[in-house]
Amino acid sequence: MKNLLLIILSSLLFFSLTNCSSTKLVTPKCLSKSEKNIIIRWGELNKINSSDVYYELGTDCKIYLYVKNNNSDAKKQYIGQISAEKYCQLISKSKESILKAQALNVPSDVSDYYEFVNDNMGIRFRAVWNPEFTNKGNQDFKALYNLFQESVKEAK
Repeated sequence: MKNLLLIILSSLLFFSLTNCSSTKLVTPKCLSKSEKNIIIRWGELNKINSSDVYYELGTDCKIYLYVKNNNSDAKKQYIGQISAEKYCQLISKSKESILKAQALNVPSDVSDYYEFVNDNMGIRFRAVWNPEFTNKGNQDFKALYNLFQESVKEAK
């Protein structure tokens, strides 16, 4: 009887520990095999105080915040995870904006930026703009930037 009770308690303890420590693995279905390592970054470059504050979203749907000051190493902080559906919406809008603009480089003392990296396909795209002004060239990326900022609020 003691052995049976010990086995039951051990099993309960094992299952409770493994369930609490496991994280939900999200794999977006909208990605092809060559898109499995996409990294998207968006943030603010400040030339005045030499800082770079940005978010990074990987294909695991996890969002991280990076803060880099005065040429120091970036400090990384986990923000949360978005749904695969939200990720696919962001990827779709990203591709649409990149194809539409193809290039955007209007830096200022304080610039917003968006970066799309897919090393598997040799793709590196970076758009940089002055957030104080809106024009035909940057309006799509400002809207995309805002979508990504909203996703940070949705991350859990």
